[in-house]
Amino acid sequence: MSDANGQRVTDHDSPWKDALESHFAEFLALLFADIYHHIDWSKGYSFLDKELQQITADADTGRRYADKLVKVYADDGSETWVLIHVEIQGEPEDAFAARMYTYQYRLRDRYGIDVVSLSVLADTRANFRPSAFHYHCELTFTFPIAKLIDWESKWAILESSDNVFALVVMAQLRAKRLVDGNARTQAKVKLVRLMFERNYSRKQIQQLFNVIDWMIQLPHGLEPAFRQAVYEIEEANNIALYQYV
Repeated sequence: MSDANGQRVTDHDSPWKDALESHFAEFLALLFADIYHHIDWSKGYSFLDKELQQITADADTGRRYADKLVKVYADDGSETWVLIHVEIQGEPEDAFAARMYTYQYRLRDRYGIDVVSLSVLADTRANFRPSAFHYHCELTFTFPIAKLIDWESKWAILESSDNVFALVVMAQLRAKRLVDGNARTQAKVKLVRLMFERNYSRKQIQQLFNVIDWMIQLPHGLEPAFRQAVYEIEEANNIALYQYV
């Protein structure tokens, strides 16, 4: 889908959902390290899409979110659910914290499980940092947040990180900040090249490429130049990034 200027309409929530499903552990390790270190990863984890749909089905927001619900086991052996909300569209809502609380209490009420609620803020408003919900001065619900634009001042850390999710964060930041098509193309090619400078598996490279390609969309007129650059990268590394038919 394109807009009137030939710019492909960017759908940020789908690549985020794919990235979270493919790299959940790496996501926590990079953005919520304290949570990551309190999970017993040897017991595995599972996504609870059906359970999440049941508590969000009647949410009349008119918007889409990259929400994920994941069952994990804490280091004390207890079952815990991790609710992840990614605010992508860059249109902060007054009811953001209230929605976080609503999802939390619905899950606890329906399933009786401890829920850890996390929020990733992918907007570009530096002062938008909701991390608590207050009601009648008697109820306070707080939740950790990861503000992605805070990583702009730590770009070198992202570039040198071995964590695959660092590339997802870089792609999201470039997608939000860069408007000029040529600048977006150059940034996108650079991220694709960066994948091959790290010791990622072919599967990880393919997954990351799909996320980057989906997240940083280009005007149709610049797609051929990008695909040519990708073709040269494919040839140099003996790997097919695009799934040609």
